Amino acid sequence: MSGLTKYLSGVKQLLRANRMTPVAPASLTGKTIFFYFTASWCPHCSETAQYVLPYYQRHHREKDFELIVVSWDDSVADFYEYMHVDLLPRPVVGGTADKVQVLPGANGGQGEAGLLYVDIKAQSDTIAALIKTFRISGIPSMIGVDADTGKRVTVNALTMMKIDPEAERYPWW
Repeated sequence: MSGLTKYLSGVKQLLRANRMTPVAPASLTGKTIFFYFTASWCPHCSETAQYVLPYYQRHHREKDFELIVVSWDDSVADFYEYMHVDLLPRPVVGGTADKVQVLPGANGGQGEAGLLYVDIKAQSDTIAALIKTFRISGIPSMIGVDADTGKRVTVNALTMMKIDPEAERYPWW
């Protein structure tokens, strides 16, 4: 059983932002998972996204981690707009909690950004539980956990991504 179960119990799938391919939490075995707490209405979150996304794009495969966006937005539309403006290199158009269309880019919309996210409409109880479990009192915040054990490995991921943009010191724990 995945160590993520304690954080994502009841979540059968996460959504991948650019491909909209469902991803089972159990498939993240062996990875470090970063829960990224953010919102569209947070100016500091928009600034932080400017280094979080490039860090993810450059290093997630080699360093074997995934980033799960956990939105504090109340509106699905606001969240998708935020994903479009700050978190995706490809535009997102339209969309509901069940389906989002991605405009094809030069490579058919299959770009590097594949951030995972918890569906804010269908999984609002899970989001509330994550905020409570990790004692998130402000955003942006990022908590790193070992997907196999569920053990928290860092609460300083945002700071480290900013001061170690080439991931030379990764893992930081």
